Amino acid sequence: MKSFFLKINLVLLILGTLIIILVNSKSPITNKFISIIPINWNQPKDEDTSELNQVSALPVNSQAEVKNKPRFLIPINWNKPKNVGKPGRRQVATGGSRGSCGDLLSSQKNEKGTLTALVPIAIEGLTNSNNPTFFVYLPYQSKENYNYEFILLNEEEEEIYKVKLPIKPTPGIINIPLPNNVSIEKGQTYSWTFSFIFAEANTPCNPSQIPITETVEGAVSLDKITPNDTVLKQLETANIEEKITIYTEQGWWYDALASLAKLRQEYPDDSNVLSAWTEFLKVEQLENLATEKILP
Repeated sequence: MKSFFLKINLVLLILGTLIIILVNSKSPITNKFISIIPINWNQPKDEDTSELNQVSALPVNSQAEVKNKPRFLIPINWNKPKNVGKPGRRQVATGGSRGSCGDLLSSQKNEKGTLTALVPIAIEGLTNSNNPTFFVYLPYQSKENYNYEFILLNEEEEEIYKVKLPIKPTPGIINIPLPNNVSIEKGQTYSWTFSFIFAEANTPCNPSQIPITETVEGAVSLDKITPNDTVLKQLETANIEEKITIYTEQGWWYDALASLAKLRQEYPDDSNVLSAWTEFLKVEQLENLATEKILP
């Protein structure tokens, strides 16, 4: 009998518990009641999550930043050669008249100015190469083809090299390399001229016997002083930026200019290259051309 009453009490207890649960909560299915459970996470003090909080993904513009990150460090230690110089005109004076043909083209000039030979103020520059490259800033813009003429003369004013080539003018710095079969020698100062031909002679626009041109001048000589063994060994193992520094220390204008122009053309977005290029041009007051495009 006693066990019977215990069973009854157990059943009643279970029923009572179920009633209490039903009263204090609603079925999410029948009554669509959703309980809100607050989450108050207490971060353990001894747990280091700094690495977890770091963003491992690169920003959207990271690829461009890596690409444009300066690659070169090029000290410019310009050692200006002594007793080097020659009369000449490295820049065309503004406002010159070239007749109707020339004026048509000159009206399209870049705002930065005039035809300019990239040579020292003294016109003459040194080199350690038998086949230097020459650079000229061209300010003209045209859809038409024109011609330019480059002439290299020795001290006896004999033509060592002469070339006449077509060009479709666009503002920028062009280069004229001396071919391998033409070499300059020690003991001579060579003069060179670059003439942009606005109109050939005996043409409807220019019936005269003389072409309408603008001409700039420069000079080059092979360094009379042979580099010592230390410099020669440095040049054998140096990379391009180290060579540039050596060229500037030796006063080799044409060598440093050509190497810097090559880097400027290949890495136009490198701020260190632009800085070195600007600094180098500034030593001979040509820094206004530093941002001009290096043309192929």
